Amino acid sequence: MIAIYVVICISIIVTSLIVIMELNSWGFGVIEAIVIIVGFSIDYVVHFENHYAECPFEIDTKESVQF
Repeated sequence: MIAIYVVICISIIVTSLIVIMELNSWGFGVIEAIVIIVGFSIDYVVHFENHYAECPFEIDTKESVQF
């Protein structure tokens, strides 16, 4: 269920970004697409690492990945 909320949130952010770029007559080219992809990739990895780091130490690696 949380995945649905995440997809909705990211979709709203991307849509808002595209609308703002169009309203300001900014072009959307390869550079902008790469920056957005890199930004979302880093955001995902940082959140994933944060949850992994906050996992209780009593459980093993397999359970910590599922956490």
